[in-house]
Amino acid sequence: QNAAIRTGDNWVMQDCIVEKHAGGGMAVTGVNTVVRRIIAQDNGRYGIGGSGGRNILVQDCITRRNNRTIGDSNGGGGKFTRLDGAVIERLQAYENGGVGLWLDINNINVTVRDSEFHDNVTIYNPDGSRKIWGDGIDIEISGMVVNKEETAVTGEGPVVLENSRFWNNEHDGILAYASRNVIIRNNTVTDDHIYIKDGGRAPWGLSKLTVTGNTITRGFIQADGAVVNDYQSKEIVLDNNTFITSPILYKWSGTSYRTLDAVRTALGYELEGTVK
Repeated sequence: QNAAIRTGDNWVMQDCIVEKHAGGGMAVTGVNTVVRRIIAQDNGRYGIGGSGGRNILVQDCITRRNNRTIGDSNGGGGKFTRLDGAVIERLQAYENGGVGLWLDINNINVTVRDSEFHDNVTIYNPDGSRKIWGDGIDIEISGMVVNKEETAVTGEGPVVLENSRFWNNEHDGILAYASRNVIIRNNTVTDDHIYIKDGGRAPWGLSKLTVTGNTITRGFIQADGAVVNDYQSKEIVLDNNTFITSPILYKWSGTSYRTLDAVRTALGYELEGTVK
């Protein structure tokens, strides 16, 4: 999965089109790297991703229609791993096979803002089983750093997703999975869902999650059984979200809640939430 372009320390790369590479389009690596106004399109596996970057800026970029033919299980708009200090702003990620933007393993001190994620599609195996979900953004085993032996947490730092728009992704708009220190705020989610998930990834685990001020139209907030188990101890804040034309507001493991009163009474969330 070699990228057509791989950045290094102190690079500034801007105003380029990276397209039709059999592997990845652009790997953003190094320290103090700046990537602006890059269009990564129609690449075999991913558009814009990278590993191990420090203090990087990805600004005003587009990643689209990647991983549509090869269907790599790690492909899509782009996967970042092991970031420490990153701002991704005004990114457009759409029509990718798989996840629009995937923050996967030990990403800390990352902000994604003012971006758009839509029409990303699920990729299937020849036998019809799912290969990779068509999500807008996945935040997975991040917000914390686990050592190489996967025995201990060695660092923490926030992952912030704010002021962004999600619509018409084939699976979830936003996924937070087995991550800590995640803040999801002031986003617009239309015909998509917010899914919080845990389990099976120790010592990574879901805790210290805040989901506030989001506007969800024809969608809901969903938690799996691993989150629901002893959720009161996990420092989860779900409040001040607005639900528009949403028949179901929360799916809490196997239980659906259709009114704010039901959510407040059963779960203690959305004390300042609104339904329209």
